[in-house]
Amino acid sequence: MRSRVLDVVKDSFEPGVPYPEAKVNAICGEWFDDWVTLRRALVDDGMLRRNDSGAIYERV
Repeated sequence: MRSRVLDVVKDSFEPGVPYPEAKVNAICGEWFDDWVTLRRALVDDGMLRRNDSGAIYERV
């Protein structure tokens, strides 16, 4: 169930487009009040990746 929900949220991000952390937070916040947990789940499940500084995210 969790992976299906995350898969739907993942579609809010275009592949190959870099997103600053603030934009990722805003998009995740549209789906869930606890956007930090949602963002972390997307990264942990390999749907988003962060650059080395952690400031830019990209859909995998």
